[in-house]
Amino acid sequence: MKIVTMKNFFLAVLALLVLGVIFQTTSTWIDQYRFQPPGQQVYVNGKRWHYCCSGNGPQTVILDAGLGSGSLDWSLVQPKIAEFTRVFSYDRAGYGWSDESSNSRTSDQIVEELHLLLNQAEIPKPYILVGHSFGGINMQLYFSKYPEEVQGIILVDSSHPEQVEKLPPEPEKSVVEHPSVQMLLSRLGVIRVLCSIPYVKNMIYETFLSFPVSIRKMYLAQYSSTKYIRTFTRENEAFEENLRQVKERHISFGSTPLVVIAAGAESKGEWLNSYPELLAWIQQSASIWHDLQKDLLSKSSQSEFLIAEESDHMIPRNQPEIVVQAVQSIQQMCLK
Repeated sequence: MKIVTMKNFFLAVLALLVLGVIFQTTSTWIDQYRFQPPGQQVYVNGKRWHYCCSGNGPQTVILDAGLGSGSLDWSLVQPKIAEFTRVFSYDRAGYGWSDESSNSRTSDQIVEELHLLLNQAEIPKPYILVGHSFGGINMQLYFSKYPEEVQGIILVDSSHPEQVEKLPPEPEKSVVEHPSVQMLLSRLGVIRVLCSIPYVKNMIYETFLSFPVSIRKMYLAQYSSTKYIRTFTRENEAFEENLRQVKERHISFGSTPLVVIAAGAESKGEWLNSYPELLAWIQQSASIWHDLQKDLLSKSSQSEFLIAEESDHMIPRNQPEIVVQAVQSIQQMCLK
């Protein structure tokens, strides 16, 4: 009797696992149908890349988002820049509507992929590079490899090559937050189910309140996909290596115009109440992070420092107009 009961139990568990995989796969297909790419797509080395290019002007502003973000993160910035010059945003491999890549997720690889994409899509030079957070590391490396293409650089609360050594140790992650566990939960559709719970859904939406509802729905669909979790994990695992790549190059922008934008407000939101240790770490790190932002100014002999008084780290979402202001400042510097 016990053997039969155990057998039924394992069969029931197996059935639930299979149903979870089917649910996740089917839901992903539905999301892909519901949310069509808002920009253009081009094939580079057999992979499909998604980008948005709009506006016209003497330069092209290249936007690279932070860790775990893509073209949608520039939804409030890009239209404003397109009013006076050309602007380009894209999804790094594995995010949004871009195919995944089997190549490493190091900044060196990401920069090479971006360079190929810009050439394949025939995006006119010169470029003003704009990098937010981790995107700032990519943009610094892009300049070091292709300085002749770059007319100016904007670092938006950018990651710093020495931040691991300078900042206090980050809080320990729970077992549930371990990459392997996250991947399993994603494949079984558990993360998707959690994201549909009103309380969790509202917490996610809270971080995107400045965006239209249509954009928030796209974010939620992307966060629920296994592709997103896998890509975020791979980029995150390579993060310290990426910092080393930039640090070892001792990158200097020379006289190339540079604008550094630093967050001026504290992180807040109901979601942070669930992570008191993370909130404490952010508060402890604030002054050090601010100093690291100021340190980036020394990379150019022609630099400007702006503070986003109304935003925490997520400046493109919370204070997009200051990024637009920085682009205009770069254009003015280029005229001198």
